[in-house]
Amino acid sequence: MIPLLRPRAEERRIVLVTGAPRSGTTVVGDVLAARRGSVSLYEPMNIQSGDKRFGVPFPIPGASGFDMDALGEFLDDLRGPRLSLRPGVFPHENGVAALGKRLIGSRTRASLRGALLRPWADTLIWKDPFALLCVPALVGLGLPVIVTYRPAAAIAASFKRLNWSFDVEAIHRRAVAGGLRAAPPRTGDGVGRETVAAVYLWRLCAEMCLTLGPGAMIVSTGNLAIAPGVAFDAIFAHAGLAVDARAAREIGARFAPRAAAAIPSGHPHSRKRDPRAVNDYWKDVLSPAERAFVAEETAELEPRIASRLFRPAPARVA
Repeated sequence: MIPLLRPRAEERRIVLVTGAPRSGTTVVGDVLAARRGSVSLYEPMNIQSGDKRFGVPFPIPGASGFDMDALGEFLDDLRGPRLSLRPGVFPHENGVAALGKRLIGSRTRASLRGALLRPWADTLIWKDPFALLCVPALVGLGLPVIVTYRPAAAIAASFKRLNWSFDVEAIHRRAVAGGLRAAPPRTGDGVGRETVAAVYLWRLCAEMCLTLGPGAMIVSTGNLAIAPGVAFDAIFAHAGLAVDARAAREIGARFAPRAAAAIPSGHPHSRKRDPRAVNDYWKDVLSPAERAFVAEETAELEPRIASRLFRPAPARVA
């Protein structure tokens, strides 16, 4: 980075977009980052592609040697940005895919290059579901935070479709050590590990959201499709920003109606997917046992978290 421009970069405001994995952080982060004057950093806490200082998913201040001082140092390094990234090769990638990642880099590395090449940008959009359990600490530090929300059944179906899972027992131990309210992960007959992981992370996110003050805005990605312009006006305002022409074009592109398969396929962040349909396909993916498990595990929390969601009213027609 040009030395004369580094002080400007280190004064950047940081806006965090987080939520349980598969809850819609990417679309919200992309729209915020489309604004002129913003740059993005994509999942710097991801243990496959993110900064090498993180050795476990979902780091929690107060657990595993990660304290508030370490979090503060990381925020300073984000603004720089001064990060040492992993290659971004995921366990399922091999051959040409792995070689390409090592030669060209991951989306995290591409976003880091973009941030370095635009040191005059005044705002850093930090898109990262793996920062989820840092939210109480970050809200306490005054960072504007947007938490994306999606029904637990939809997240479970997405985990199952992508064959995603996490060591939720280890995450739970760290959550307890970090002082988070967390019911232990539970299993059920005929319930896959992907559904167990998705439901545990959804519950952990929901319990946390119920404790947050006004520094965090909780947004249902399903509600975004009802009135995206109105919703993003509010999201940008919460971040201390305004929707400009570039961001408006991104909103129009991301929320344009399009035909979509009943069950999504391909890349997990495909731009071809209709955002109006992402919460509907779970009935075709989850087994009856899994549907019953999700309903039982979330019945008490669903209405409570629903009361905290931002709900955009459709724009009035003059």
